[in-house]
Amino acid sequence: AERGGMQFGLRLPDRELPPATGPNHYHACLSALALFPGR
Repeated sequence: AERGGMQFGLRLPDRELPPATGPNHYHACLSALALFPGR
């Protein structure tokens, strides 16, 4: 999605990042996933 310039978002149980584009949004989503404790 990022390479294609498409908007994307992320929904986790404790956080939601609405659809957007750009490197800051991309890194915010990756950071949220990396810090998510999972199960």
